[in-house]
Order: sequence, then structure tokens, then C-alpha cells
Amino acid sequence: MKKALVYTFCFVGLTLAAALPAVATEIPVGLSAAATAKPIDWTKVYANLNLSTEQAERINQIRDLFDKQAKFLKDQIKAKQGQIQGQLNAGAPSTSRLTTLMNEKLALESQLQKAALDSFLAIQKVLTPQQLAQLRDQLKKNNMPQSGVVR
Repeated sequence: MKKALVYTFCFVGLTLAAALPAVATEIPVGLSAAATAKPIDWTKVYANLNLSTEQAERINQIRDLFDKQAKFLKDQIKAKQGQIQGQLNAGAPSTSRLTTLMNEKLALESQLQKAALDSFLAIQKVLTPQQLAQLRDQLKKNNMPQSGVVR
């Protein structure tokens, strides 16, 4: 059951590579098919989970840490993309340099996805099994991917 929940919730955790905003805001659901999904109001989602004060504080700490990691990695990804664009706009772009830059950018994106997953898994440990089940139900009702929730 736990393994199924992890697999079920992983997708959104991975798609939260977009920066995680403050607690009381909405965020767009990240990548791929979920990119066109309507934003989730996480304040309402968490309110429906009846979090204790301690749970809310711990989740906020986890999310704040991820916010810092995500900003740092997103800045590096943006810089790497700029270098790639510079190579592409060059008169004779170096294939080997472009390949190296792209591999570096992909590695940074992978780090960002891993940080999102780690953050979700840490939050999952804070929630009770009943709260995880309620979260899954809420995501189903809103036609959201049931695969990870960090924010």
C-alpha cells in the first residue's frame, strides 16, 4: 500500500519543479500533461486535511527549504540555457560544446526533480495514512494527477 501511494503521488512531486510559492498561494501544476491543468489552491487542499499545528509548521519548513533549493537550481538552469542559446546563435556552433551544455542542463533539471520528490516524500511522512487517503481523493475529484504533492 505504501509503495502504491509513493508511485501514485510521485508524478506531481516531480512536476513541482516549478518554484514552490508561499503557503497561501496557488501554483501551476508542472510539466508534461499536467501543464495544462488548472492550478491547485494548496491552502484549501491542506485545510481539508485538518493538519495539526505541528504538521503545518513541519510542512512549511520542508517547503521553505525546497523553495531555496529550487530557486538556486532554476537560476543555474536558466544560465545554462543562456549558454546554449549563445552557442546556437554563434556562426558555427560547437556540437561538442552544445552536447556538454545540454547534459549539464539536464543534470540540473534532474537535481531539481529529485529535490521536489525528496520534499514530497518528507511531507508524506508528516501526514497520517488517513490524510494521505483524503489528499488522493481530493486530487481525484479535481482531475489532478495523483502522484505527489509538495505545495
